[in-house]
Amino acid sequence: MLDNFIAKNIDFDPAIVVKDKDDRPMMFVDVRSYRAFSSEDLTIHHLEDYQHVPFLMFVNLKQIRIYPSGNYQPVMILKAEEILSFYAPNYQEYKVISQHYLVSLVDSWLSDISYHWKSQNPPFETQINEVGLTSLLEKGFVERIWEWD
Repeated sequence: MLDNFIAKNIDFDPAIVVKDKDDRPMMFVDVRSYRAFSSEDLTIHHLEDYQHVPFLMFVNLKQIRIYPSGNYQPVMILKAEEILSFYAPNYQEYKVISQHYLVSLVDSWLSDISYHWKSQNPPFETQINEVGLTSLLEKGFVERIWEWD
């Protein structure tokens, strides 16, 4: 019965903080791997609690939403599969993705933008540069806020 449950409202709960080269938070990232949070019509609450950073990001199995600080309207919505399959070539074939693995994939993408460890042109780097996010990520680092067992 709960297999068909799709959340429509959730509170922003970051798993990752992206810091600049001076150790200042630039973006918090909420990552949700469970199908219950995969709705494209999901409403995210309490974004205003994070106004001290320039950007917020919400990632589910289908979308990556980028929010400017204090705004409930995303400035950009990207297809998660188009980005994360670059780091996990079989991404679209997975029936279930663990929370830890999805956080690792997001971490890989953001770290690639910061340091170009895998590609000189990480997926959607040009697009997110248009909203000013890429310059904040350069030479920054990704830090997990909490770990899973």
